Amino acid sequence: MKNDEHAVTRILVVDDQIDIRTTLRYLLSEKGYVVLDASSPADALLLLKNTSVDLVLTDMNFRKDTTSGQEGLSFVATLGQLYPELTVLVMTAWSTVPLAVQAMQIGARDFIEKPWENHQLYDIIATQLKISKSVSHTNPSLNESNGIIYQSALFENLMQQIEKVSLSHANVLLTGENGTGKSLLAHHIHQTSPRNEFPFVSVNLGAVPEQLFESELFGHKRGAFTGAFEDRAGRIAAAGQGTLFLDELATTCTQNQAKLLRVLESKKYECIGSSDTNIMACRIISATNANIRELIASNEFREDLYYRLNTVEIRVPALRERKEDILPIAQYYLETIGKEYQKPELTFSKHCQDKLIAHPWPGNTRELKHTIERAIIFSDSSVIELDHLSQDSAPVEHSQPVAPLAQVEEALIIKALEQANGNINVSAELLGISRSALYRRIEKHGVQYKKYL
Repeated sequence: MKNDEHAVTRILVVDDQIDIRTTLRYLLSEKGYVVLDASSPADALLLLKNTSVDLVLTDMNFRKDTTSGQEGLSFVATLGQLYPELTVLVMTAWSTVPLAVQAMQIGARDFIEKPWENHQLYDIIATQLKISKSVSHTNPSLNESNGIIYQSALFENLMQQIEKVSLSHANVLLTGENGTGKSLLAHHIHQTSPRNEFPFVSVNLGAVPEQLFESELFGHKRGAFTGAFEDRAGRIAAAGQGTLFLDELATTCTQNQAKLLRVLESKKYECIGSSDTNIMACRIISATNANIRELIASNEFREDLYYRLNTVEIRVPALRERKEDILPIAQYYLETIGKEYQKPELTFSKHCQDKLIAHPWPGNTRELKHTIERAIIFSDSSVIELDHLSQDSAPVEHSQPVAPLAQVEEALIIKALEQANGNINVSAELLGISRSALYRRIEKHGVQYKKYL
C-alpha cells in the first residue's frame, strides 16, 4: 500500500455526500496531494485493489437513515485486515466522538470533527502522513529509563490503549487513585506523540487559588490587577503546540470550569488585561483521583466540560490490583535510589519481598517509592530486611470509644503528619486524599503541621 519515496502522496476520501468529497478534493489538492474519492466503502475497496494510496479519510455513516456508524466501523476493520500499514482517519460530528474512539481502538489513527477547521484538517493529515512514512514511528519499547515498570496483563492492556491514543490529537482524561502514576503516563503520552518536539506543560489545579485561575492558564498583562507588575504568559501559551497537563482537575470550582469550557469549545482565549484573541493549539491531558460522575450528580462538576475532556478516558489501576508489578517496581526503586545513596548492591530478603507483595499500598507506587527510600536510608547491610520497611500495616483498633467526626479527622491528620515527619505529600498519601484537600483540613482544624517537620 505504500508508494516509493519519490511518488506523490495519494489520499482517498470516502463519503456519501458529494459536497463533502468535492470540498475535500479542492482543499487537499491545494496542498499538493493527489485526491481520489469514493461514495461508499464498497467502491473504496474496489478502488484500493488497483490503486495505491497513502491515507484514507472516511466518514462513519453512508446512508441518510443511519447514524450508528456500524458501516464505518466495519470498513475500518476491513482496511486493518487487508491493508494493515495504511493510515486511516475517520470523520465524525462532535456528538459522535465516542464512535471515533471505537474506530481508533480497531485501527484508525486519528479523527477529524465535522465541521472541521481547515488548519486542523491539514495539521492532522500532515502529522499522520509523517508518522506513517517515518522508519521510527513505532513507539519506543518501554523500559526502566522512563520509569514505567510493569509485567502484569492488566497494565499491558492499559499501555496498549496509551500507544493508540498517543498518536492521535484526542484529549485524554486519566483517572485513578493518588500515587498510581497518572502524571508519569501523561508525560509518556506526550513523549510518544507527534507533539513531542513541543513543550509539555503541567499545572496542578489544586494548588492554583480560584482568583488566579485565569492568570495561570491564560496569562495577564502588566497592570491588569493588583500585583501584576509585568506581563506573564499563561500555561496555554507556554504549551504552544505541545501538551497541557491539568492535574487534580476535580478541584476546580464550577465558575472556573465554565471559563475552561469556553476556551475548549472555541479554541480561543484572551489574556487578562488584553483584548487580543489568542488561538489555543495544545492538546489537553487531565487527571483526577475523584469520581467525576458523582461530582456531576452533585452539581460540583460540569457535565459538558467532562465530555470535552474525556474523548478518551483511561483508568489507571491501583497497585494492589496488579500485584505482579510490585516487586519489579520495588527493584527499580531499590537500584535507582540505592545509587543516589551510594548503596548500589542492595537486595530484598525473601520475607521482605513477601511483605511488599502482601501490603495493600493505599498510596500506590508513590508510597512504595517512599517506603523503599526509607528502607535504603536505614539499612546497614546489603540486604533489606522487614524491619527496614517501617510499614505501619497493623489493623486499626476498633475498641476505641466513638468520638465526634471532626475530632477523629483531626487525630488522623496529626497521626499521618507524625508518621510522615511533617511531609505533606506522604501524609496525603497515607490518608488517601490530595495535597490540596489535606491543606484545607489542616486549616480547618488549625493543625500546626510545621512542628512535625
